[in-house]
This record gives sequence, structure tokens and C-alpha cells, in this order.
Amino acid sequence: MKRSWKIFWTLAIGLPLIAFVVWGLWDNTRLFVVTFLNGMTLASLYFIVAAGFTLVFGLMRNVNLAHGSLYLLGGYLGFLVAQHTGWFVLALAAGFAGAALVGLLMQVSVFRFMPGEDLRQTLVTIALSIIIADLLLWWLGGTVHQADAPELLSGRCATFRSSRLTRSTASRCCRSASPLASHCGCSSTVRASA
Repeated sequence: MKRSWKIFWTLAIGLPLIAFVVWGLWDNTRLFVVTFLNGMTLASLYFIVAAGFTLVFGLMRNVNLAHGSLYLLGGYLGFLVAQHTGWFVLALAAGFAGAALVGLLMQVSVFRFMPGEDLRQTLVTIALSIIIADLLLWWLGGTVHQADAPELLSGRCATFRSSRLTRSTASRCCRSASPLASHCGCSSTVRASA
């Protein structure tokens, strides 16, 4: 690709992107930051699912489209363990172990008998995904379950006392990260240390 085309496409894509970012920050900073963080969270979730699919298919030659149901199962198991015990680390371990155990069970009972049959593996894992999701819906109901943040991840955030932020820089940082700053109490700590 010639250099002139690279410059053209950089300007054609970059300038409108910069204009929209400036407009979003100017119009409603809080909404822009929250939307940006939600987009990054969703993008990272898509990356995890795609990486898992790529690794499983690339290394083991298995087409497994039931990753979402395994994540759902691990999340529900972690939620239930956290609700009953109150231990976040135990809930995290239980969710991981439950999803890994079901994945291992699928490997031993299903995939071992279908090597190289990509279409059959695809259909079976879609069916397993629907079955697992429906069983969890039947077991836990269709209501939304919400868990409180663990004590380790809630409360105030500490900052360095020796930071050399000026008052205007600190207030700009707090305004741009206002949802996070107001949630964990960073805004008053940063303003006090400036």
C-alpha cells in the first residue's frame, strides 16, 4: 500500500474518530466514560470467548460452541457459593472448578468419540449449550441475581501521598473517571493529596 493511501485512510478514519471522542467528552463526560468502559468490558469478554474457541479448536481439533454455557455455569456456581459462604476466593475457585469439570466431562464423554467430525461436534455442542442454559434457567429461575462486591474490592482506594499532581490535573482526572472515582472514593483522596 502506498504511503499516500495510508495517510488518506488515517485521516479518513482518525479525524472523525477524534471528533466523536471530543464531542462525547464535551457533551456528557460521564456517559462517554461509562459507555467506553462498558464497550471495553464487552470487547474483552468477546476476546476471551474467541481465544478459548481458537485454542480449543487449534490445539485439540474440537469445535466447542458451548463456552458461553460453561461460563454461565461457572458464574452461577460462584454466585451460589459466595451467597452461602461469603468467601469471594472460594466462590471464584468453585466457579472455575465447576466449569472445568463439566468441560472435562464433555471432552471425555462426547468429543472423544467424534474426532475430525467438525459438523457433528458443532451440532452437539450447540445442543449441549442449549441444554445447560435451560437447566440453569429451570434450576435458578429467570430472575436477575445480583451479588455485592467483596470487601477487598469495595470501599476507598488509596493513592500515593507523594504524587506531584497539580490541582487542575487531579480534578480533570477525577472528572474523566467520575463513575469509578465516585464508586471507590478516589476523588476526595486525589484532591486531598494534590
